[in-house]
Amino acid sequence: MTSIYARLFRVLGAVTLCLTWACARKPTSEIRPQFTAKEAVADIPMHWISLPRPSPLPPLDHGALLVPVTFEGLSDKPLYMQFDMGHPTTVLYANKWADLVPRLRAVGQTFTTDGPTVQNLSFRVGALPVRAGRLVVLANQAPGIDWKGDGVEIIGTIGADLVAGRTLVMDFKGDRIQVAADRSLVARPGDVFTPFSIRWRRMLIPARVDGKATRIMYDSGSSAFALITSESAWTRMGRPGAIPTSFPVRSWKRTLTAHVVDTDATMQIGQVTLPIQQVSRMEGTSWWQGMAMRFFGMGGMAGNRLFLGHRLILDTARQEFCLSE
Repeated sequence: MTSIYARLFRVLGAVTLCLTWACARKPTSEIRPQFTAKEAVADIPMHWISLPRPSPLPPLDHGALLVPVTFEGLSDKPLYMQFDMGHPTTVLYANKWADLVPRLRAVGQTFTTDGPTVQNLSFRVGALPVRAGRLVVLANQAPGIDWKGDGVEIIGTIGADLVAGRTLVMDFKGDRIQVAADRSLVARPGDVFTPFSIRWRRMLIPARVDGKATRIMYDSGSSAFALITSESAWTRMGRPGAIPTSFPVRSWKRTLTAHVVDTDATMQIGQVTLPIQQVSRMEGTSWWQGMAMRFFGMGGMAGNRLFLGHRLILDTARQEFCLSE
């Protein structure tokens, strides 16, 4: 008999870690915020869900970061997308989209489809109006939409294309995201900005881990993990005597094994020093992912857990960031 955990694992198959440098190296979606003169900053509430782990491990809190999405004329049920700045493009999930199409057409939505893509689709991400010239519809394990149930319906993933050329604010104190046409609209007096780099729409932030300079990729799709790093760094950073825990996680079409151990290490990012608390490594990643990390001089990937209680501003136009308490 299929265990309860296994059933939950399939249901949450739509919630994935990024960890996929090889997927969509060339952008395949075209999605742009539709700012107006009076709406140059848009608020998006954060919606957190926990992810189950095999007993006796407790669920992972802040397991995934979701954002609400709405379509004009459609209010049958709350819909969400995962907010994944580690993924270069926005995608819809095939079975969810198949259930959405007839309802959107019934309320007069105009869009076109061409194979595994949809063109000229309008919707809102929180308060942010979005126009997608082209969106990929991705086949995955997510089932169709249960219109009558009370479960959380995740219809796709918001990628880094949403904020290309814009300023992103991840306010982990106020549990909100802001997307701004320019950082002057969201920066506060005293904010100090530091250069970072963007490669293939991945955001690489300079950091010092226990005093050693490196670069960390910000991956909001790996939300529950503070720092995912190599096996050698994981072994070195683990607290002496700490007992690791291991459990399966989904990474798009793969199932990986996460190994997590307590650490006393700290990470300095900009003007702030953060306790890492737990360091992780992933077993089952591809050869390409390891090569990409070494090529870009990356010390690992930072999920949302590292930044809880802080405010992170990422100005993708100037490629400068600010982290504040």
